[in-house]
Amino acid sequence: MIYHVYILKRRPDGFPRMIERRTLSAHSDDEAIRIAKENLKLSAPPTASGFALRKQDGKEIYRWFKPEA
Repeated sequence: MIYHVYILKRRPDGFPRMIERRTLSAHSDDEAIRIAKENLKLSAPPTASGFALRKQDGKEIYRWFKPEA
């Protein structure tokens, strides 16, 4: 299956802003979530604060943000 990963940056007003879009393929939703988390740890832009994962049809299946300190 094809998935879209939206790299997000948290704005001061609390709403996220998309700063990058990536595409990945995986056999299941769980595998896509695992791959997206690993990729974000390895190659995220320095301003990234989280990501949203959507299937090709646009349905969001996962959203994650770094905990605020």
